[in-house]
Amino acid sequence: MKDSWKVIAILVCVLFVISLVWQYFAVNSTQQKLTDLQARSAPLLEAYEAQMKANQPAPAPNPEDVKAGDSFFTGAAEAKTTLIVFTDFQCPYCAKMHESIDAARKKFSSSDLKIVYRNFPLSGHPQALPAAKAVMAAGKQGKFIEMADLLFKNQTALADDKYVEWAKQLKLNVSKFQEDMKSAAVEEAINKEKADGESYGVTGTPAAFLDGVQIGGALEANALEAKIREKL
Repeated sequence: MKDSWKVIAILVCVLFVISLVWQYFAVNSTQQKLTDLQARSAPLLEAYEAQMKANQPAPAPNPEDVKAGDSFFTGAAEAKTTLIVFTDFQCPYCAKMHESIDAARKKFSSSDLKIVYRNFPLSGHPQALPAAKAVMAAGKQGKFIEMADLLFKNQTALADDKYVEWAKQLKLNVSKFQEDMKSAAVEEAINKEKADGESYGVTGTPAAFLDGVQIGGALEANALEAKIREKL
């Protein structure tokens, strides 16, 4: 009888040891699986966090940091209020905004309102950069706003031969106009304007800043006029 109990005791001990060994390997296996899972999910988590950061709106720039740079403008250099507009000449919303800006330009005196035109050609618009170059080249001959008006009025016809045609219409020196359009200096100036816009949080066009504070995109003429009057 005693021998039977000894056998049972030994079996229980053996089973207990087997249980401990099994638990040891089971725990290690689970830990290894968790480690593998964490390793595989880490890149996905990093990508998710990066996307979340990218989707967060950029903080509004300090109004004092929003500069006109060397961009072309209408109105007096020391006007009471300054409107800075980042635009794309192939953007239909920019064409609409240009109508509102044109109305404001005619409504307010040059001493009250300075309007700064800055280029922000979008990559999805194949004629945006050539059009910006055409306007910059015309500006070098004192016809910036006149060329801008023509391009927005004929937005669906933008093309290289049309820029030359409009240069002739404005009585520009066509040879110099074409030379400036191709110059590295003009392209660098456009790139600088776009880079400035991006640093202010601009991602699309039009983007308007009134005395350094962003006021929206394609505003109706009366809405833009009201905002300007608030500053005067």
